[in-house]
Amino acid sequence: MKILMMISISITLTVPAALLSQTISKPSFQAASVKPNPQSGFSRSSISIAGNRYSATGTTLRRLIMEAYNLRDWQLVDGPSWITTDQWDVEAVADDGVALLIVNVEDPSRPTAASLMMQSLIEDRYQFKFHRETKELPVYELTVARN
Repeated sequence: MKILMMISISITLTVPAALLSQTISKPSFQAASVKPNPQSGFSRSSISIAGNRYSATGTTLRRLIMEAYNLRDWQLVDGPSWITTDQWDVEAVADDGVALLIVNVEDPSRPTAASLMMQSLIEDRYQFKFHRETKELPVYELTVARN
């Protein structure tokens, strides 16, 4: 058995006691618009970043969460059914001079300014709360045979 980390959507945010006294602040977009996609279910999903502009069209909240928090599909557990069905259009602009990147090329596991800003946007607009937990799950292990 391998131990894998998963994220479960819930009502409370679990924070270590040492962090409760500290203010955790993430950068946010200068301006943002989040609207239901008028062709929900029929439009193609896309996410793009150009300079200091972030654009997502016909994208589910589940995909936005996965992109913002750098998660795989199996790591996101629970939540209302509409996060996988309803599609959204997001247009956001960061402050001038802030170059948004999709991936941190120096350390891909480290969040970028764009992902932190999207986390702030998701937490604000959708009142998104979550907690992280570690679960033991059955997995297959691929090994090389001796011969």
